[in-house]
This record gives sequence, structure tokens and C-alpha cells, in this order.
Amino acid sequence: MQNMPYPSEDTCQRDASERRNNQLKSFTYSFFKRRRRAMRRNADTHEGHYVDFHDPIFMYIATGIVLLSCMDAIFTLTLLDRGIAVEANPFMKLLIESSTSLFVAFKTTLTAGCILFLVAHRHFWVIRNKVRTHTVLFGTLAGYITLINYELVLLSL
Repeated sequence: MQNMPYPSEDTCQRDASERRNNQLKSFTYSFFKRRRRAMRRNADTHEGHYVDFHDPIFMYIATGIVLLSCMDAIFTLTLLDRGIAVEANPFMKLLIESSTSLFVAFKTTLTAGCILFLVAHRHFWVIRNKVRTHTVLFGTLAGYITLINYELVLLSL
């Protein structure tokens, strides 16, 4: 068997573009064909990466956060109606004065969009090599649970 030379750049047929850089295509493609569940190379652990399949726990967390956001909106409206609380956010105050339905829809949609973004980027670093994005998801869930408990205490007064 004779030694074959390595292919030169002229004969190599690799595509120069990196297919994993297209986040939106990867995210939407993942609903139909779930292939990439984790990183391929251990050397890339310091960089963020996208996957096609998300662990069910993250979908449960995302759903929980959105449901707690809806509860927060309803409790906020109840507390405002009873005169126990005052809306501190001027933009949300404007939405509440305009339409409570618009307030709930906007708050829920904004929360859901941000949570989807965090789930899609859960393997990325928020603070370089310190905090991963999925940690922010757990922190957000804990924050909403604390907020709902606080609002329940205010409602029971």
C-alpha cells in the first residue's frame, strides 16, 4: 500500500461556513429533527454552543416561569385594585391604565420570549467562565417563586 498525500486546499471539498452558527435555523430545525444533544468536542467546553434537543427539565422550568409570570400579573392587578401596592414601573403602569388585558398579554409575552431565548442559549456563559445561562433560568424560577409567596402574604393581610 503506497502512502497517499494529504489533500491540498484545492482538492478539499469542505464548506468554509460553520453550520452551527445559524442559531434560528438550528432552533427551528430542532422541533423536527433532534440530532445534536451535546457538544461534540470536549475542547469546546469553554465556548457556548447550540443543541437540537433540550432536556425536558428546561421546558418544565420555562413553562413554570411563564405560569408564575401570569400569576404575578393577576396578583399585581389584585393588589393594585385593593390599594395595597403601587406599580413602580412607569411603562407597566401606563399599560395597566390603558388596558389590564394588554398588561397581562404584554407581560406574559415578554417573559415567554426572554425565557425561550435563555433556553436556546442555555449552554452559553453569562459571565465568561463563571455563570452559565441555565443558571439564570434556575435563578429566575426561584425569584418568581419568592415573588409569588410575597404577593400571597400581601393578599392575606
